[in-house]
Amino acid sequence: MSQLDLLFVVAGVSDDPAQTIGQISTDEFYQRMVTNAPSPMRALEHLAQHVRGNGSLAAMTSALGSISDNTTGGYETYRASKAALNMLLRSYAARAGGERSILALMPGWVKTDMGGPDAPVEMSVRCAGLAVTIAKHAGNTGAAFVAFQDNVIAW
Repeated sequence: MSQLDLLFVVAGVSDDPAQTIGQISTDEFYQRMVTNAPSPMRALEHLAQHVRGNGSLAAMTSALGSISDNTTGGYETYRASKAALNMLLRSYAARAGGERSILALMPGWVKTDMGGPDAPVEMSVRCAGLAVTIAKHAGNTGAAFVAFQDNVIAW
């Protein structure tokens, strides 16, 4: 059986940027958290066996998931869920990463259903940037949290 060079898992739902943790229902919080954190990690763990030992594993995240960069608030449950994804990805890299490149990738604000029509960039442009960033990290052992233009983001 052929092995993959790259596994890139994408999952995400957002929330109202003004909605605080005190305003969201437990069911809404649970749905966002499960969709954005354990679900992509479970997919990654299940499918990682199909990726070469020195291949790349990546998950789409957000800079909003950076704890140290949160200076403005907003998107509280989305931030929490992406911070959880980042932590799970780091934990996976520590226990099972081996010789692989483990990437938490941030696409930025993009014109998608979630990003909306006011986002400054088309998805095709960001996909190209993400592809270049993934290629730059291929063969690098360990975990990195990087943006589409290969800028490092604080975990």
